[in-house]
Amino acid sequence: MTSSGVFPYLGSSGWYRRWFGSSTFPQPQGHDLVRTLLSADTTLSLPAQGGFRRLRHTLSEQSLCALTLSDHAAWPANHLGAIKALYGKAPYFDHYFPALQRIYGSVSAGQPLHLFTLALHNVFFHNLPLRAFFIKSQSQPLLFAALRSERLPQAPDELSVLHAFMNLGPETPFTLIPQPFIES
Repeated sequence: MTSSGVFPYLGSSGWYRRWFGSSTFPQPQGHDLVRTLLSADTTLSLPAQGGFRRLRHTLSEQSLCALTLSDHAAWPANHLGAIKALYGKAPYFDHYFPALQRIYGSVSAGQPLHLFTLALHNVFFHNLPLRAFFIKSQSQPLLFAALRSERLPQAPDELSVLHAFMNLGPETPFTLIPQPFIES
């Protein structure tokens, strides 16, 4: 599991599962890089400087790192408002929302997109003991599988990992780390 690349905007649980189950970084492109699905009817899109046409082709990591955010409308406030409306009563909202407010509140036109998406990724993953989850998946596969299946409904493939973290908090990795192979 390498992390060389540009993180998607509040990437989906499915994207994180692919990354955690792979030896390479599954570099998102196009819509997958700048759009996230918070619920069946709530999509957020990052405005890239120069518009979406810059993302129509497969871009190298260097080209992706050159993408910058635009100041189109009041998108940071709109995105925070959507997150608050959807997750304001979620169990871990109060834990994560202040960090999200700081990040969205400091956005400026011309800011590198990859630094913004990395900052969001770090809100959720920076202090998580992921190695411990991987070890538990191997050392206690039956327990890990039970905990995973119990929490998995909170992390559908298509929804942003934000959904899982707002509902499961630090137990989210149970839903993202691949199911251990269990011999019968």
